[in-house]
Amino acid sequence: MKKRDCTSLFKTSFSRRYWRLAADEFKDIRMILIAALVVAVRVALRPYSNSLQIAPNLTINLSFWINAAGSMIYGPLVGLLSGAVSDTLSCIIFPSGAYFFPFIFVEMLGCFVFGIFLYRADLSATRIIFSRVAVVVTCNFIVNPIVMVFYYRIFYPNSVYTLYSITLTVLKALLTFPFEALILIFFISAV
Repeated sequence: MKKRDCTSLFKTSFSRRYWRLAADEFKDIRMILIAALVVAVRVALRPYSNSLQIAPNLTINLSFWINAAGSMIYGPLVGLLSGAVSDTLSCIIFPSGAYFFPFIFVEMLGCFVFGIFLYRADLSATRIIFSRVAVVVTCNFIVNPIVMVFYYRIFYPNSVYTLYSITLTVLKALLTFPFEALILIFFISAV
């Protein structure tokens, strides 16, 4: 039986060995069980995900730290799968509005990006903040607005709320970022 490498840390994810170790996590039953546990917690927290109100009509999504912690443990590749499963199960168990499949890519990408920054890395506050910045930029500023445009075009073709909704989403991400970054630093440091 091949001995598993559990101690290697990487400064960057740009190495063949990093990606080989990340792919090997699919072969480890413990990592699959941890991913299943992360998915279960994420789905269970779905109804409470926007529970920390910092201002009127401005809440912090408290479930992002679960994706970060899971991706830190099992890496970006298992993170892609766990993001897809948690999004799908959350929409089935706790439906809110019309299901639109492309939103799954936002969830998957968030887990993937957290995995790239946090998996097998020497974790510092700066690295944790950069992981959150990368998720906010790629998911909230780029991918989510694109998906929202398609969503509004399909479900509300005559709606004038597309730009309004996208603007609110981007502003919310900007305003909540400092709080979410601090929460993530404390949580990842505790883990």
